[in-house]
Amino acid sequence: DLVLYRFDAIQTINSVQHLPVCQKKTENTSEFGRLLLPVGDELRRVIDQCRDEILSPFLIHRKPHKRRREYLDKKEHWTAVQPEMLTREFTRLRDQTGVCNELTQEQRPSFHEIRALGAELYRQAGWADDAIQKLLGHSTEKMTKHYLDKHQEPWIVTNTVGLSLLVSPL
Repeated sequence: DLVLYRFDAIQTINSVQHLPVCQKKTENTSEFGRLLLPVGDELRRVIDQCRDEILSPFLIHRKPHKRRREYLDKKEHWTAVQPEMLTREFTRLRDQTGVCNELTQEQRPSFHEIRALGAELYRQAGWADDAIQKLLGHSTEKMTKHYLDKHQEPWIVTNTVGLSLLVSPL
């Protein structure tokens, strides 16, 4: 969904700019996938960094190496980035920067795993699960729980009183 964010979609409501975020998977099935993010200083800096010499309606864009008709016809705009390209480029840049080079290729975090980690960090910061569900755009609580549970090892809490009775003397 990041590749769909547009400069011209930014709205001003009560003197505050907002970036509409619409998750395509759930846009017609749930209100959770439709957010208006207030554009504060940090987000403003990110949006400003997206502006360059390429005139594009999309925040994330690129000048294609080849302008072949069969590729351009599949895009809304010639500068649009396909979702799979964003994923591949994330992997390439992650490896190029050396951030996780001590890990094997299979152990290195994917773009999707970084998103799940973000959800867990919101939970650790005290966010309620339903607020995280809205942020992630999940239509069900079950899917959000699936994301969040990946960051916790399951433990069974027990009452240890009386366990010594089960141990036989040596």
